[in-house]
Amino acid sequence: MTPETWMDLVNWMLLALGAAMAGGTGVALFRFHRTGLFPGQPIDDDGNPVGTPSIPSAWVKVAGGGILVLWGLAGLASGEIFGF
Repeated sequence: MTPETWMDLVNWMLLALGAAMAGGTGVALFRFHRTGLFPGQPIDDDGNPVGTPSIPSAWVKVAGGGILVLWGLAGLASGEIFGF
């Protein structure tokens, strides 16, 4: 593989990873907003959620995914690795 191909591969991987992080966590936050439960959050016998979810850390994950998406797009647009 040529160096350009490796750079494109890394940039596409950054783009895909960021989109998965931002999209998946964003959907989980939307579900929490609608139902009050995160996906996979345990509930007790009465149907009440166990534990408290960390909403700020979920938003940080969405923001981090968005940054990775922008970083991957910048790398693809510039034709260099990591956009530099």
